[in-house]
Amino acid sequence: MNTYLANTASAARSGTLTTNRVVRNTYALLSMTLLFSALTAGVIMALSLPHPGILLTLAGARPTTLWQR
Repeated sequence: MNTYLANTASAARSGTLTTNRVVRNTYALLSMTLLFSALTAGVIMALSLPHPGILLTLAGARPTTLWQR
């Protein structure tokens, strides 16, 4: 009976560690995205580039599909 409890506790601990790793990786990816956006915005402001326009912002830039027609 004790080995069953030990295995159950070990499995629960393993599941918790996996969940913590997934949450940590999610926050790491989110922070990298935020840093990239901030860096890009800073470069655009430093170079005084114009904004890309609402259609490009909403639709996204897909140059391969835009110029193949």
